[in-house]
Amino acid sequence: MMQKSHSTTLDAWTTAKQPNSGESRICTVGEVTTLISRLLDVPDLNGIWVRGEITNYNHHRSGHRYFSLSDVESEKTAILDCKMWKGYARYTRFTPQNGQMVEAYGTIENYAPHGAYSLIVTQMRPTGIGEKFILIEKWKRELQEEGLFSEERKKDLPLYPERVGVITSSTGAVLHDIKNVIACRYPVEIILSPTAVQGEGVHTEIIQALHNLDKRVDVIIIARGGGSFEDLFPFNHPDLIRAVAGCVTPIVSAIGHEVDITLTDLVADRRASTPSHAAEICVPDRKQELHTLKMQKRILNHHLMKQYEDAYYHLNTLRERLTLHGMKQMLNEKQQELVDISDRMDRSQNMQITGRRMAVREIHAQILAKSPVRILMYKIPERRNYLYAQSERLIMSQNRRIKERETELASISNLLFHMNPKALFSRGYSIVQKGEEIIRSISAIEKKDSVRLYFADGTADATIQMVRPHEKI
Repeated sequence: MMQKSHSTTLDAWTTAKQPNSGESRICTVGEVTTLISRLLDVPDLNGIWVRGEITNYNHHRSGHRYFSLSDVESEKTAILDCKMWKGYARYTRFTPQNGQMVEAYGTIENYAPHGAYSLIVTQMRPTGIGEKFILIEKWKRELQEEGLFSEERKKDLPLYPERVGVITSSTGAVLHDIKNVIACRYPVEIILSPTAVQGEGVHTEIIQALHNLDKRVDVIIIARGGGSFEDLFPFNHPDLIRAVAGCVTPIVSAIGHEVDITLTDLVADRRASTPSHAAEICVPDRKQELHTLKMQKRILNHHLMKQYEDAYYHLNTLRERLTLHGMKQMLNEKQQELVDISDRMDRSQNMQITGRRMAVREIHAQILAKSPVRILMYKIPERRNYLYAQSERLIMSQNRRIKERETELASISNLLFHMNPKALFSRGYSIVQKGEEIIRSISAIEKKDSVRLYFADGTADATIQMVRPHEKI
């Protein structure tokens, strides 16, 4: 009976495709999705077991479970969307996980409003672990033995970066979110190294993007939005993990959602739950920084004022102790002590009185010896004599220096007098000038040249009558 219904449906669809009055029949979307649902209502798609690897698993708060089953045939990945309602999910005796191989029993149904078909699962049993999951676990063990996931090798992020490198798609919302967060918190230069973030061989593009940014920026963000297990698979490739570990620049990973963990997250210096969170990790909040600076300024001002007040109080205390009034007060206190001692001596025995008087005399002598007036009486004449001797020595030294300078000046004056050309005039010498040139050699003049002679008391013009270059003087 079901086969007949299926055949009738196909005939109706074929009829709809036949020309009618020269035109094909136009179907509504609802008619098409309804027809698809009918086409899927066949025995081969009802009550079937499907084996595959769980990916993109989501246990909804309502109790329903949404996931995909995938397998690889001829190097191509096939994915089947699955839903398991709460009433059936409660009887599942294990907790499904991404990468787990299972066998699911159910029926293929089409949800007409969305035009999407799914396997409605009523039973599910584990059969093993998926091939990709096993491969990732193998890579993880190898890389862990190399020490690439060690916390000791991870680098600290810079507090105030100037350039932030971003590795992600140039067209996705991830880059937009990162730019918005950085612009609001702490505007810095963003350098994008665009790359694909899913697909075969995408890990090689990401490695090249890392090489392009390393040492050119202060911190690097590797980011992509959410995705299925297959979408995030390239971020587990060991070549990419080793490239991340070899970068000099600190790296922050923001791959998938918070529940998605890739090997890139494990090797990165910091992991962020979302691309926006990665931007928050990489740059400080300028509002918070300004608030912190203001608080530190207040604390510093408070400490400075406290130190100033303490120093001012200490200075005033020392000033009061060093003033004349303070010294008088100290002497008065000592005198009061003497009065008290005298009173006690008067009330004691004669023998004690004699001893106390001797002690009083000794104390009085000590006080007089330390009195500023007595000290000044001895010190002033001593200082006056010292200053007088120093003054005498200074005057004698100054007079000696003046005589030495006068002798030196006379010697220099005598030397200047003998070097003065006018002094040569007084001994019978004269200067011969031809035009503007002083004649220093007989070769500079010729017969009939006009020259001027300079003497100590005047000048004379002359004409050369004869030149004798080899005649000795």
